[in-house]
Amino acid sequence: MTPAVAYRTVGLAAALAVAALVAQQLMTLLLVVVVVIIVSLPLSAAASFAERRGLPRALGASAALIAGFAVLVGLGFAVVPEFVSQVRQFAQRLPTILAGADRYIHGVAGKKTRSLSAQLTGCSTDTCTTPRGSSAPWSRSG
Repeated sequence: MTPAVAYRTVGLAAALAVAALVAQQLMTLLLVVVVVIIVSLPLSAAASFAERRGLPRALGASAALIAGFAVLVGLGFAVVPEFVSQVRQFAQRLPTILAGADRYIHGVAGKKTRSLSAQLTGCSTDTCTTPRGSSAPWSRSG
């Protein structure tokens, strides 16, 4: 391989890395633009419909926006109670699931392990605590 080919290869790799970083940064902006377009198209259609009926465009767009929010609120009232019910069922079944996982790990590892339920009982939403002197399977010491 000649030095010119090596320099071109390194240059191409650097250009691709920079392009990937720029694309990653622009992804948020692109997402916002797409959401704005998706929201603006129905609002524009409702404003045009209101204008054809002799009403101001602002009134048609406002009515469409309020109707859209009402639909979202209605979907929220329909979905949230079922979601809460599913979370409660999962919380009730979690000890059984953990006991089964503990038996499986004991069978695969072939050694005595602490119960997963006991390990996860000390977990809060932010951190998991372990007794001093013991090492949890997810921590790396050394």
